[in-house]
Amino acid sequence: MARNDIPPEGMTSAMGYLEFEVLALDPGLMPPDMAAVLSYWQELRGDRFAPPWSEFKLYKLPPAVVPLMIVVNVSDDLQRFTYRFWGSGRTPLYGTDGTGREVRDSLPDQAGDTVVRQYGMVVEARGPLLFRNTYPLKPKQRSVCMTLRLPLSSDGERIDAACSLAIFIENEAALAEFFNEIEAN
Repeated sequence: MARNDIPPEGMTSAMGYLEFEVLALDPGLMPPDMAAVLSYWQELRGDRFAPPWSEFKLYKLPPAVVPLMIVVNVSDDLQRFTYRFWGSGRTPLYGTDGTGREVRDSLPDQAGDTVVRQYGMVVEARGPLLFRNTYPLKPKQRSVCMTLRLPLSSDGERIDAACSLAIFIENEAALAEFFNEIEAN
């Protein structure tokens, strides 16, 4: 899937309990700090399709987002993504530090499969994608986050890493409670 194969209005998918929409890559749809991360990535990219991880400096991002950042290594088969960097703000939400672990094995319930699919979409698109992830938790309760996923390329040809920023815009505490209940059982 190339970036221009995604309709301007986006697309919607429901996989397991995590539903997501791919939205237009519009800074106006993003929380302000997320738009700043996209702008930084675009500046680094220049005329390349993606900058390398070695140039992407977390300390140059808005300080509030660094604990929310994730960086994954990308496998050739697009089925295995391993956490290279797991921001400290993610640990209270998921109840674990995913650094060095595969995405599928690090996230509770079926979230890992959906996140693997989203990273695969970024690799196929060879460009950044903006997702609106909705977790329907209980009847009439949900948690929603905006997630920006950005490809990184150390050789200028293949995507070997990707970074993500997820910012909750609705009911983060309910999702943390949901994940903690899963871990307890």
